[in-house]
Amino acid sequence: MREIGQVLRQAREEREMTLEQVSSRTMIAKKYLRALEEGDFNLFPGEVYLKGALRKYAAELGLDQEGLLSRYGGVSELEKAEKNQQEPQKPQSRPAVKRKVQPAQAVRSSRRLNKRRVAVILIIFALLVGGIRAISTIIAPEPPLANEPPPLIDDGAQDILPPEPIEPEPEPEPEPELPQVRIERDSLDPLKLRVINADAIEVLLSFTEHSWVRVHTNGALLFEGTFTAGESRALTAGESVRVRTGNALGTKLLINGQAIELPQSRNPLTLEINNAGFE
Repeated sequence: MREIGQVLRQAREEREMTLEQVSSRTMIAKKYLRALEEGDFNLFPGEVYLKGALRKYAAELGLDQEGLLSRYGGVSELEKAEKNQQEPQKPQSRPAVKRKVQPAQAVRSSRRLNKRRVAVILIIFALLVGGIRAISTIIAPEPPLANEPPPLIDDGAQDILPPEPIEPEPEPEPEPELPQVRIERDSLDPLKLRVINADAIEVLLSFTEHSWVRVHTNGALLFEGTFTAGESRALTAGESVRVRTGNALGTKLLINGQAIELPQSRNPLTLEINNAGFE
């Protein structure tokens, strides 16, 4: 008997389950689960209830139900055989001598027989009531402890909650508009240019003909050389740019993305570009 209980307890501990959890899942009272693990099968009111609880407990733990039941049956038969061997044999009683019953004695015997039948019926009724109570005790779960919440019963219904109000998303703040970059020429000298509303001066030189160029940025020489048609050169300066070209007709100029017209002449000229800052 204890071997079956050891199998049940080992399987439950491997699954890290408590007797309370198994009782809640199988609807078997905890005292009967403990009796199964300890091999105390006399606690059950009958063998039918014992086998039903053993089968349900084994199924919950994923064990072989029929194997445990057959093992229990084998142990049970072995214990009965040993018990019969230990009990002394009762001597056979001699056959009773039939006696002729007088009429008065027959009436009394009939009354005694009726009383015995009534007593047997009452005993059977009491056993039925006790069996029904025992079944309800096994099936009904124990009340939850004070510190433990009652088991939740999922009846398939879902709580219907009102929809949460949807708050409108705040409108994004409009990004401040950046001032437009402008290029202005000096009214007295058209070769002097001012860049307005720009962090820096961005110059792109491209060449359509053979041309010599010298460039200063912020008062310092940046580069000097001769370029052929198809070549280009980009530069950036924070304060000022000075461009000296030997062939204005073959030189194209972009300042901060804006095309600047140069005199249509192959004579040398000098452009001065200054950063005027923001307005």
